[in-house]
Amino acid sequence: MQHASAAGRKVTFSVPAGTRNVGLISTRAPNRGKARVCVDPGTAAERCTTIDLFLTWTQVRTQVFSKAVDPTKSHTVEVRVLGQKNASSTGTRVDVDAFTTTS
Repeated sequence: MQHASAAGRKVTFSVPAGTRNVGLISTRAPNRGKARVCVDPGTAAERCTTIDLFLTWTQVRTQVFSKAVDPTKSHTVEVRVLGQKNASSTGTRVDVDAFTTTS
């Protein structure tokens, strides 16, 4: 998925051991919706955050999510389109421009 608006669409990213922080780069704009970002989805260690990508102007390639992770383990990051928007947004589009990692 590079971008999607339909609820349930998702993309996953594998993060190798040695990584200390993961991030999501996306576009924020007037027609953007909400996404759920989960680290280690489907496991007991799952940590999820809902992000709202609405902004009154367009801001491209912005870090919209960042989370510290255990560097002794590998991880999976999942971005899922919720198909929802806040009251000011004109759409539910979610862009995944890039994932970032730091070690």
